[in-house]
Amino acid sequence: MREHQMSSLERGTVKKREPKDVMAEVNEDLTRLNALHETITTALTATNQPLDHKSFVNSAIEVKTRSTRLKTDLALPLDEKAQKRDLLKGIDNTELQPVLSVLNKLLDSFLHNPVFSDTGAVDMQLAAKARQDLEDIILVSEKVRKTAEKLSKSKNP
Repeated sequence: MREHQMSSLERGTVKKREPKDVMAEVNEDLTRLNALHETITTALTATNQPLDHKSFVNSAIEVKTRSTRLKTDLALPLDEKAQKRDLLKGIDNTELQPVLSVLNKLLDSFLHNPVFSDTGAVDMQLAAKARQDLEDIILVSEKVRKTAEKLSKSKNP
């Protein structure tokens, strides 16, 4: 669906959405990402509970979907000077907790970015940081999904 919307945008055939509808969608996505962030934080800090791989497959899918939509809706600026980061370098592909921790830190950074406060003027560096965080969240959430699916299948053949 998102690909269809993007190609329609390129052709100029997409209907303009009402700003209030876009803002409602943005607020819903931010609220839901915050809830998912809290769920991940709780799971990572619960020392006596094993991680439920199947639930993290669904969470990762939702995080990626909402982050992708936010990236489109917010139209944050790209930081031309930003260097490509390899956030998953050295992380073991056979465990969920390390990659989930990276995703959790990215969500925390994005959700607590001062660009979303009501201070008036938009700081372009903070906006570019928010965009970079979103792009990283999209990549890492996909890795979480793949890792959780693999671990879920290996635990329940």
